[in-house]
Amino acid sequence: MSKTIDQFEQRAAQILQDAGAKLKPADLNAAVLQAILQVHSKYRPQELVSDVAGNGTALLALPTHASGTFEDGFSRVTQIEYPKDNIPPSVLEGDQWQMYRTPSALQIMLLESKPGATETVRVTWTARHKDDASTIPEPHFEAVCDAAAAVGFEMLAAAHAQTGDATLGADTTNYRSKSQEYMSLAKKAMGRYLTYFGIDPEDSKAEAGGGAALGIGEVDGSVGGSGVDRLTHPGKWR
Repeated sequence: MSKTIDQFEQRAAQILQDAGAKLKPADLNAAVLQAILQVHSKYRPQELVSDVAGNGTALLALPTHASGTFEDGFSRVTQIEYPKDNIPPSVLEGDQWQMYRTPSALQIMLLESKPGATETVRVTWTARHKDDASTIPEPHFEAVCDAAAAVGFEMLAAAHAQTGDATLGADTTNYRSKSQEYMSLAKKAMGRYLTYFGIDPEDSKAEAGGGAALGIGEVDGSVGGSGVDRLTHPGKWR
């Protein structure tokens, strides 16, 4: 049975410990959603299988599925089977198909076949996880909560980095020090997430698709602009 968003929030708050109390409920929810929709969906997206109807041409519509949507720029086709239901499966080689963009849509082009209207092509593809967390596998629960905690720590680091003024002296230094502490905790939490999936936290290009989904580094103090309330406290942190 899949976990609910509330359960992800509760566990992320436990990992954040005292820092979790400084986040508004909306901020904690946003951290969990970012962990699901951005971090986990990039590193471990859903893998869906759809049967796409032929139409007598080499072009096929993008696959659809009740559990996800094919997003241009995010989703990838990983395998095409045609004709389907053969044993062993008739998997097309990479040079037998390609993605093709018309003026109106992105489609799949088969380079050596034209499936008829009575035929279907089996397409395996990736999709972002659902925002209700229902598509997160049970074994991934703790890892995703670590990713959510990393986002939460990064939020707090950014909030502290934006606080302070040169006239405050030591007080400003304390805020910057606290920001660095939160960034360190964010890096550790994200490291646990990556390690769970066998990804070297020091190698941002180890996962498919390039750089890390959550960047850990120096926080730009200008983020958010002036006059914006800081998470749980308006204006200066206490």
